[in-house]
Amino acid sequence: MSATSPQDRRRLIISVCLLLSVLALSLFNQKTSSAKAPDGWQWITCDVGQGDAHLVRTVEDQVSLIDTGDSYSDLEACLEWAQVERLDAVFITHQHRDHYGALSELAESYPIARLFTSAHFDPAQVPQGIELTQLASSDEYIPELSLGTDAEVRVLWPPDSLDRVPGEKGSSALVNNSSLVLHFRVGGEQPLTVLTTGDLEEAAAGRLLPKPENLEASILKVAHHGSRGSGTQLIGATNPALALISAGRGNDYGHPHQVITDYLKQHGVSVVRTDQSGSIALEQRDHEIVVTLEGQ
Repeated sequence: MSATSPQDRRRLIISVCLLLSVLALSLFNQKTSSAKAPDGWQWITCDVGQGDAHLVRTVEDQVSLIDTGDSYSDLEACLEWAQVERLDAVFITHQHRDHYGALSELAESYPIARLFTSAHFDPAQVPQGIELTQLASSDEYIPELSLGTDAEVRVLWPPDSLDRVPGEKGSSALVNNSSLVLHFRVGGEQPLTVLTTGDLEEAAAGRLLPKPENLEASILKVAHHGSRGSGTQLIGATNPALALISAGRGNDYGHPHQVITDYLKQHGVSVVRTDQSGSIALEQRDHEIVVTLEGQ
């Protein structure tokens, strides 16, 4: 596999293909669409409102979910758009409901072969009957994380000991900073590389910077919905061609913060946001990152 320089990645052409979709608003504000995600999708960032949920698929048609959001109806709509019938693995980055709140309902409707969480996630929150594996950065490469011959996932964070995670005991910052940070490589000679970061805040992100070679990726899932507290250091170290931001429309948190969006713009990083475009499908095709938007 030939290496791709930061300059080459910066020259990747990002093609935006707008799928015509129909959004029907019911009394429950559920979304439906007449269109489906493209057959060749490798990554989908789901529109689950103010939360995170992401799908990754290999050429062997194994599908994994990273976080569930807190609205099962929104997640289910995305799974249907992606034409997903089963989940080979589910990853939960950390213990905030906008990242795991729909897990129990999901488990009732979709077979979950494997569940992976941060080492600091409370196992009591896991539905009965699901085998749990908890991950830390010491598990960077483990056989259980094989997603197929064309895929690789590495665990970069958190450390085994909660004492090494920045944040006061019992604080939201400590939970955010215990997020799983995962680096995905999906595809053959021209792989799609994605760094996904949960709700990592700047203090924890700084702990990853001494090994920038671990962080470089064509696509970055911007930490903590683009909050100001997530900082810009991780964006710079990743050097992405495309940034994904999961945020709810008109959310009360001010996500994404202008400091983050301005930084991305100033550094020539293309940005796609769920609050503006709905669910987002990505695939590597003919040396281009092709982006398909569900629609408004």
